[in-house]
Amino acid sequence: VYPIARSLPVVLVGLGDILRGHNPSVVGWLGMSLVTVGCLLTPMKSFGEISWRRYVRWSSLWMVLAALGTVGYSLSDKVAAEVIRAGPGSAARYGYFFFLIAFLAYEVLYRRFPAEPKEPERIGRGRSIAGAALMFGSYWMVLWAYQLVARASYIVAFRQFSIVLGVIAAFAIYKERGLAVRISAAVIITAGLMLIAVWG
Repeated sequence: VYPIARSLPVVLVGLGDILRGHNPSVVGWLGMSLVTVGCLLTPMKSFGEISWRRYVRWSSLWMVLAALGTVGYSLSDKVAAEVIRAGPGSAARYGYFFFLIAFLAYEVLYRRFPAEPKEPERIGRGRSIAGAALMFGSYWMVLWAYQLVARASYIVAFRQFSIVLGVIAAFAIYKERGLAVRISAAVIITAGLMLIAVWG
């Protein structure tokens, strides 16, 4: 579900770029298409599992809704990044208020709709701080990149490189199956990103 929900916004945000007058180039569309195809292949464990029936079913509605959510906040962040003063400092302040507002919203919803209590997993303060810092840092770079590039779809495409890293980690750490199809998917994603970076 996750790779598919992440891949659809690459093309959909490209359509948003067209509406905003920043048409991706032909090579850019090719690169984004490769990224999308690669993401669609990553859940597979073999080439024999590839079938349209795996994607066209009622549960796919949740993937589409998640993808539309990504499209919405990606285009909103792009527009906001262009409105505020350009620079890494402004992007960092925008990111800070983004996470602050998100935290307050989650806090209100959690108190309004409390979940069943669970035994908390003790991960330690150090890991929590490191995770928060990495999350903020990665999104800060995305917001700053929005200020440097006219097309939001290119940035959304490059965010999918995390899936390539996830594929590598899946085999290196968790010894998952499906080496051939998933490595092929990672190569396709990387090739698409190279097209965007060099000729997009």
